[in-house]
Amino acid sequence: MGEKLERIKRLKAKAAAATPPADREPPIVEPQSTPSRYAELVALADKSGPFPPGEVREVAPGVIRGNASDLEPKKAEPLLYACGHPAKHKVSPNQLCPPCTQAHRNAKFAKKAAAMNAKTRLPDGARFNVSYCAATQSWSGHLEIPECPLFEGSASGVFRLLQNLDGQYHGWKKGQK
Repeated sequence: MGEKLERIKRLKAKAAAATPPADREPPIVEPQSTPSRYAELVALADKSGPFPPGEVREVAPGVIRGNASDLEPKKAEPLLYACGHPAKHKVSPNQLCPPCTQAHRNAKFAKKAAAMNAKTRLPDGARFNVSYCAATQSWSGHLEIPECPLFEGSASGVFRLLQNLDGQYHGWKKGQK
C-alpha cells in the first residue's frame, strides 16, 4: 500500500511541475518564417502594376483583381440534346430528348411488329371451324385455307386448339419453302 501512495505523490508532483504558475504568461508562439499565400499575392500584385489583358489574379481569399472585361462571367453555351432540342440540364452527348426518344421507340416497334405480323398472320380467307364435345370435354376442329390442305386437331381449350391449328399451317408453310 505504501508503494502506491508514493507513486501517486510522484505523479502529482510531476503534473504540478509541468503546469506553469498562474502569474506567468503563456509563451508567445513565433509566426512562421515563410510568408502566407495572401502576402505573396499582395506582393505580386504590387510589383506587377496593372494586369495584362486576360489575366485575373486572386489577391486575397475571395478578392479577385483584373481587367473588368476579364471578370465578367462568360455566357454559358445552350444545353442541347443530340437531336438539337434544348435541354434544361446537362445531358450526355448522344442522348435524345424525351419526345424524340419516344418517336424512335415507336418507329422501331412498328417496324418489328410489321415484320412479325408478316411471318405469323394467316392468309386472307382462312376459316376455323370448332365444336365442343361434352363426353370427352375437349374442343375439336379444323382450319380451312384456300389452296392448302385441311388442318385438323383437338385440345382441352379453344385457344390451345386455335394455336395448334395455326402451328400446323406455319409448319406446312415452312416445309413448302
